Amino acid sequence: LASGLGYLDFAIDSPALFRLIHSSTRPDDGDPDLAGAAGNALQHLFDAVTAVTGNSLDDPETWEDTAAVWAMVHGISDLVLSGRLKHIVAMRGDERDAAVKRLLMRSLMK
Repeated sequence: LASGLGYLDFAIDSPALFRLIHSSTRPDDGDPDLAGAAGNALQHLFDAVTAVTGNSLDDPETWEDTAAVWAMVHGISDLVLSGRLKHIVAMRGDERDAAVKRLLMRSLMK
């Protein structure tokens, strides 16, 4: 969950860079440094999700859970930057973190 909060903080603190990183017109995906960084970020997310769910990386649900968490935190971040989640933007500190954690946990509920 801390990684998700960090993802949102990055989006809020560096909106232009966040949008550039996730734009559809990005640099060559074949760059080994970029591919390595992307792989490390995805592995970190897998590790965080398996720590919460208790599932192994081999469990078929792990990919689905990871995709659900990523989609949720990315969607929240994008909606916050777009001004669509004004109530979250208005929150500060622990209150915002608690609200985002609750939303992220919902993405893992079955």
